[in-house]
Amino acid sequence: MANVVTTQIFGADLRTFITGRTGTSTIYNPNTADAIVTLPEILGIDQMGFRNGQPSVFKSVDAGFQMDKLKSNIKANAVPLVTQLVAIPFAFRMAKKLTAGSIVNPTNKMLRTVGIKEVKL
Repeated sequence: MANVVTTQIFGADLRTFITGRTGTSTIYNPNTADAIVTLPEILGIDQMGFRNGQPSVFKSVDAGFQMDKLKSNIKANAVPLVTQLVAIPFAFRMAKKLTAGSIVNPTNKMLRTVGIKEVKL
């Protein structure tokens, strides 16, 4: 469910949202070119490093720009988000009810006729 929320609202899967690492990148890279918003960007964490032995900011984060991305993502994905948040738990509950005993009990009865007492999952 957390992955659904982060994908629909922030445009990133859960790992990308938390770490700020997009794609196969191994470093945090603030991004302003797409609709992905990550937790480090929301917190205003800039990409820092060293140049000539001195700490410096490689890329800075604009909080207002990130909030605009969030608003546009929510507007674009509100219906799929609500649908998935309702449908996924409902589907799992229904599947659990349908498979609760209907498969295991007949299998156990059949195995008892062969001489095996019981199979438990």
